[in-house]
Amino acid sequence: MLLNSFANFDFIKDDVLRENITQIFKETNRFLELSYESFTPSFQSSLRRVVIIYSSAIIEALLHHIIKQSKKPLGFSDFTWNFLANPHIVHSYQDESGKNIQIICAKRYKKSVKVAKISTFKYLNQIALKSNLISESLFKDIERVRRLRNRIHIASLSDIEKIYSRKTANNALKTTAAVLSVAQVI
Repeated sequence: MLLNSFANFDFIKDDVLRENITQIFKETNRFLELSYESFTPSFQSSLRRVVIIYSSAIIEALLHHIIKQSKKPLGFSDFTWNFLANPHIVHSYQDESGKNIQIICAKRYKKSVKVAKISTFKYLNQIALKSNLISESLFKDIERVRRLRNRIHIASLSDIEKIYSRKTANNALKTTAAVLSVAQVI
């Protein structure tokens, strides 16, 4: 599934974001096209890996855009707890299952969080779902792409990396297209 290389991103008013998404969008299509050519299966898989990485980057940027542009109240707490000092252990023990339990004491304060500062893909996806900006099924599709992207971190692999199929790359692009559709109507 090739996405329209000339997708219109004029709905994004941030010039830098719009240009970056447009460029990566075109490159993603080109990598997918190349993955259909007669290269070794390993090289085709590598091209599809790039499609997954780029698709996830586009989805993450579009989620950020959707949240920033939404007029709906966001379905998350708009603060985080920051510690004034390192917590200290008041009591430590082992429970009946053998887990080490620590009771700590610390001073902390609430700090407001602005959506523009939120940077994690997982958190953006959760906010979009809790704020009813995306459906449960789209949330799950985005999570699949996010987990695929995270799996690509070579150091964290516990087994030999798998070959990325056409279907896997196409599903990542299908999810990108679905998020793009949501972003265009926000």
